Amino acid sequence: MSLQQLLPRFAAALTCAIALAASPAWAADSKEGSFTTSDGVRLHYIEAGTGDVLVMIPGWSQTAAQFKHQIAGLSDRYRVIALDMRGHGDSDKPTHGYRIHRLSADVHEFIVANNLKNVTLAGHSMGCSVIWGYWELFGRDPWAYNIKDNRAVLETMTRYAEMTGVTERKLEISDMFVESAWSKENV
Repeated sequence: MSLQQLLPRFAAALTCAIALAASPAWAADSKEGSFTTSDGVRLHYIEAGTGDVLVMIPGWSQTAAQFKHQIAGLSDRYRVIALDMRGHGDSDKPTHGYRIHRLSADVHEFIVANNLKNVTLAGHSMGCSVIWGYWELFGRDPWAYNIKDNRAVLETMTRYAEMTGVTERKLEISDMFVESAWSKENV
């Protein structure tokens, strides 16, 4: 391979290395752990902080590591837990159990096994489908099933708006959606 062919690859690798080095580190008190589901699958998770619990669920083909900035930014007020779903990240890769309701059951088993209370679930992409599946399987009443309001999610949205200049109107629409999703008429 000629130098001219290698140069773009080297530049891409260097750019990635600089981006990784420049990104904020994990929260100082972050730790990793694992949990085994009822069908024997080991799920990996990352957690940091204390207080009300925020469980973060990544999308398809994504890992708990994608939430490192949220973990670092929210762990001073919340116990933030990012879960690698089965088949993703450092969790086991079984040949079964990839339907949404099985993934939702994994989240429920994790919450129950760890005796988590006052939980906020936050999902990205397919993670949102896992949350909807959770509600279908285990109910949508947030007080009966340890699922609490979206205070941490709204706080994250507010910080994002401040950092990126998202208009206040867009944030108000997001707030209205979250409030309506949790209203008694919708549970």
